[in-house]
Amino acid sequence: MSLRDQLREETRAEHEALHEHGLLKPLLSADLTFHNYILVLSAFHAFYSHAENISKSQRLTFQWESPVLDWLKKEGELWELKNIKPQQKKDVFKTGCFSEYVGYLYFKQGSTLGGRLIGKSLERSIGIRGGENGFFYYGFGDKTGQNWKAFEAFLQTHENNINSKTAIEAAKACFTTLHDYFNQYETSKELVSA
Repeated sequence: MSLRDQLREETRAEHEALHEHGLLKPLLSADLTFHNYILVLSAFHAFYSHAENISKSQRLTFQWESPVLDWLKKEGELWELKNIKPQQKKDVFKTGCFSEYVGYLYFKQGSTLGGRLIGKSLERSIGIRGGENGFFYYGFGDKTGQNWKAFEAFLQTHENNINSKTAIEAAKACFTTLHDYFNQYETSKELVSA
């Protein structure tokens, strides 16, 4: 079984639990509120602000890595969002090694695929249009599939240098840590837009 298939299979439960979270699930609903959407973006920003450090410590990186913090910043500036601080930062990675980085990439690059479906729902429910007034869920736009294929090629090229168990544990940690951030933000009543 390829590493990609192992990652998909071994993280399925954590992935599905995240999609069922009370803060994230409304993104695919016509009942989504703008406040809910902003809380989701804020939780992602808190998560990625911490998790992205693993990319900075690598000698070998994926050339087309998703610039998630840039997308979140661009959208945040558009909506004049205030930064909601999480109650506590969560450690995601144990060592920051290349195998953990690959698990993180699987989580991060894969989220752009799901973002396409969510992006269409956001346009219908609250008028967020990818590339115009929404950037995080728009991701790479029409090039999202091409980007994912490039990541799969990166995985395959470096598979012999990756400890699959470590990569899987890191990917699982990403799903569960983001779930923890969603728990923190779900109950926030803070005013998040000017």
